Amino acid sequence: MNQRSSNLLDEALGLDQIIEPWPLRGRVVAIEDQVETSGSFVLNHLLKRFLSPNSSNVTIFIAFSQPFSHYDRILRKLVAANGSSDYVLDFLHHCRTLTSEFDCSLITLNHEDIYSSEDRPTFLIQMEYLADILIKAEPLATGLATDMHGQLTVLNKGQNKVSNFLFKVKENVVECFYPGRSRD
Repeated sequence: MNQRSSNLLDEALGLDQIIEPWPLRGRVVAIEDQVETSGSFVLNHLLKRFLSPNSSNVTIFIAFSQPFSHYDRILRKLVAANGSSDYVLDFLHHCRTLTSEFDCSLITLNHEDIYSSEDRPTFLIQMEYLADILIKAEPLATGLATDMHGQLTVLNKGQNKVSNFLFKVKENVVECFYPGRSRD
């Protein structure tokens, strides 16, 4: 197997080797972030990998202008709170089916901390359940720092592996490193 230039995020996702089929093909990746620690860099990182010159990967991107909670509240009002999240769950299950049917990847990004603990919608819990890989971008427990932006936890259910590391987002790249270790 050939090596590609990789980082800790690639290793946690199984993307550090050039193998066919693409390791994320037919899989669901759920990215959860918080308002103060955006996980959109993970989406950009995966997009770069999907669109690399030698890639033959199929990707479906679905973008919403509002967070899932907005649509959940609207559906509750329209349907008098009967089964509103069932429509969203049906949609998520349909998207999950597409990953197997078309051998593609489904990647979602959600802001976890906009929901109170008791108001957390069922479809978010279901999305975590459906995900083959769950990625959480969180702020540092010690608060803001200039040399790092947050911590990343990657739960790769297919490999039964959990990876935790710190990250710093730069202009064109993300640096990932283990806590307490030098980045050089």
